[in-house]
Amino acid sequence: MKGIILTEGGEGIGWGHIFRCISLHDALIEKQVEHDFLVNYNGDLKSQKDNPFQVKNWMSQNIVGYDFVIIDSYLADEDYYKNLAKNNKLLVSIDDFMRIKYPNGYVLNGSILADKFSYNRKANTSLLGTKYIPLRKVFWNIGKRKLNQKVKKVFLTFGGEDSFNLSQKVLELIIIENVNITLVLGPNHKHKDEIIQKYNKQASILQNISAQQMRDLMLHADIAISAGGQTTYELAATGTPSILFQVADNQKLNMENWKKAGFISEVIDIEIQNWETLFLKQFNELYLSYNERKYRSSIGQTFVDGQGAKRVANEIMNKLRSNDN
Repeated sequence: MKGIILTEGGEGIGWGHIFRCISLHDALIEKQVEHDFLVNYNGDLKSQKDNPFQVKNWMSQNIVGYDFVIIDSYLADEDYYKNLAKNNKLLVSIDDFMRIKYPNGYVLNGSILADKFSYNRKANTSLLGTKYIPLRKVFWNIGKRKLNQKVKKVFLTFGGEDSFNLSQKVLELIIIENVNITLVLGPNHKHKDEIIQKYNKQASILQNISAQQMRDLMLHADIAISAGGQTTYELAATGTPSILFQVADNQKLNMENWKKAGFISEVIDIEIQNWETLFLKQFNELYLSYNERKYRSSIGQTFVDGQGAKRVANEIMNKLRSNDN
């Protein structure tokens, strides 16, 4: 049995697709399943070490003869997916918002409340909802979160690029006495030198950290402030009370559903006027109320237990075995 994982990342795309595919890679490795792992990467990878994938423009290649293909893409079109389904035994399409009409196979959408989405159930087997969200291996076995009565540490992260420079804008709003602030800057942040020079005394500023370091920062933070992508599920798994920013249109549904679930109280769209007022209202709400932080923490861990990647790997293996019998 042999499979392949196909995804993309880098400048203009970020690392969200790559991170969830790494988690599926780790789950397959744990099951000793042979597979290739290709990433169509835009940018410089020098700052990222020990990657488990090959950088290759797989969209220009003919992917044929695999037992399974896992694809996580916003760039590949419907015809490309149809060719994958035609030329390989099992296609697993990772989706976030019903981007295209997917061909026969599995559709995986681990987004919050994705089990309410109207996928074609006749053509596809759907793996929907946070039960199946693939998280990096260090987030697989997080215990029940214990919170501090008072806020002592605040953690900020806004993705690989942070196109709106929220790192600097939010930092300026929350510098408070007796609160330790840690900011993680992504590898493609265009203002990182300026931020480090200006704020290195007010905050601990980190770059190029490992998944384990990211997990530990979340576990020690009393409040996290983040962009609304894949990181939201890691924050939920660690039970970290969070404030989330919508920084892309494709995050809107995810954010609205986290609000419905109770993990956040408001969706902060960075492109609306006076977003700062809405942000400070949420920040003060969490800063002043232990009970509110405890409630949000419990909601996050109720929805995300970290076992999604293992469940997906099991589903793929069971499907292929049943087809062989």
